[in-house]
Amino acid sequence: CDRVSRGEDTEQTKTALYKELQQDDLEALRCLIPSFRYLIESAKESSKGTDATRQSITDSNGTQRLKRRLSKLLSVLSDSCGCVLMVVDDLQFADPASLDMFRFLATDCTLKHVLFVGTYRLEAKDELRPTLETLQEECPGRFL
Repeated sequence: CDRVSRGEDTEQTKTALYKELQQDDLEALRCLIPSFRYLIESAKESSKGTDATRQSITDSNGTQRLKRRLSKLLSVLSDSCGCVLMVVDDLQFADPASLDMFRFLATDCTLKHVLFVGTYRLEAKDELRPTLETLQEECPGRFL
């Protein structure tokens, strides 16, 4: 969020993050999004804590937790900042798990004031067709 990156509304955003997310969620997001380290203070600075957090992201239920965490993060940021723009460039190079995450977040009806933009090369359209069709089926009228 631009205002947060400039130092504006930082305390309001921090307060919202700590209120809405649990400590293990915050730790996981710190591992995944290094630029949020200044916003999300660590309760566990040791490498053991970081390893445990990384392990919790990749275990059998990790994908669902990650989806929930990222959805909640986007929700808190959009509430705090007014809106969020999330751009994913070169979707044709994304692995299936990343495409699934993009689809999940882009079709999450609980997210308000979040705009998703995905770009891809025209020659990759056939390769991405299943994902594009799924997006259009799940949210008719929201995707071009």
